[in-house]
Amino acid sequence: MSLLEPGEAANAYKANILKYQAGADFLALQAAAPEKLAALTAGMSAEALARRPGPDKWSIQELAAHLADDELVGADTKASLEMFQADSCGVESVRDSRGTRC
Repeated sequence: MSLLEPGEAANAYKANILKYQAGADFLALQAAAPEKLAALTAGMSAEALARRPGPDKWSIQELAAHLADDELVGADTKASLEMFQADSCGVESVRDSRGTRC
């Protein structure tokens, strides 16, 4: 497999992710994910959840933890980005409980 340039890799990753969405509402898919994951793993033993399918592969447990971490980091990043905005002063300002200030 040949290495892709950074822009090519990002585009290939995006195209692959969008195939999973297949035109569906991505927020609805994300909201349904915990219940779907619970249904798919119901009845599995702790050993089965922790088993890695290969030396460089993640277990179901590791994948689920990674998804949970992504949710937390994504929510934190979104909250941080919402604190900053470009305003009429032409600079980034911090939005606090009193509103936007220059």
